[in-house]
Amino acid sequence: VVASNRTSPLTLTIDNLIFGNGTSTSGFIDFGNNNSYTLGKNILIFSSTNAINNITLNEPAIRVASNTSLIITSTSSSSTLTCTASDHGSGIGSGESETSGTIIIEGNGTINSTGGSYAAGIGGGAFSNGGNITIQGSAIVNSFSGNDGAGIGGGAYSFVLDTGGDGGNITIGGNSIVTAISSSLGAGIGGGYFGDGGIITIKDVSKVTAKSEKGGAGVGGGANGNGGTISLLQIYPGELNAIGGLKLPDTLSPNNIADGGAGIGGGSYCDSGVILINSSANITAVGNDGGAGIGSGYGGDTIDISINLLAPGTINATGLQYVSG
Repeated sequence: VVASNRTSPLTLTIDNLIFGNGTSTSGFIDFGNNNSYTLGKNILIFSSTNAINNITLNEPAIRVASNTSLIITSTSSSSTLTCTASDHGSGIGSGESETSGTIIIEGNGTINSTGGSYAAGIGGGAFSNGGNITIQGSAIVNSFSGNDGAGIGGGAYSFVLDTGGDGGNITIGGNSIVTAISSSLGAGIGGGYFGDGGIITIKDVSKVTAKSEKGGAGVGGGANGNGGTISLLQIYPGELNAIGGLKLPDTLSPNNIADGGAGIGGGSYCDSGVILINSSANITAVGNDGGAGIGSGYGGDTIDISINLLAPGTINATGLQYVSG
């Protein structure tokens, strides 16, 4: 389904759509590049059980390119949408070397989104920035990157093209439940490999789990990426669990390209960025292999951290090896 080059926004409803089998046929919805920032937002409404599987290299399952806006919403809490991309494409967002547009996820359904190698689960494809991503309402979102992309945010940076990596502008709020995991070197939420976290806001009563498997922050920068600007504004009973990535084994990283990332803040070797916590939620932050619980990754500096904890909130911050919580 290609919906490019329109002069007005598109509203598309899908119901029990299985598009592409993930092995021999591809499914692909392209909302184009129609300058919908000025024309208005495209809308995708999903009902029942839906799956979009794209096996085409460099392409996402649902394309939301720069200058395009898309609202994704559901008709009921039992509605599901699963998006899976091949190498270099995000599950929802952009393909290779193009910044993602504006993605707004709301409603009360469940979205499962998986990017290919170097791409984010939701956000930038390989060598692409994350664009603008908002998750709100009562949506349940599970987002997983390929190698080096963020769970939600930027794809991996390209040294050849000098593009990509940064998380963009990410807001998670409402009563949403979000799990974002980078399989390697990206942040759970924020930057891909060598990408800064961007502007990240987590608020309201959302419940968020963000994890980097290797080198990146749970929330903030990817491996070798600064934390960006992080605002944690949740209220009770909101929850945040942020886990920084482990050091890559020496056999995989002879040049030490990734040590530990912070739970909240910088990826390995990089600074915390600016972190504001004004919250009554329960926050757990674990940095691994020299990363702070809240602050810098291994080898980085703490730049600016401000904490105002309100009752009945709690903060448990742990830095494993070399760095305190």
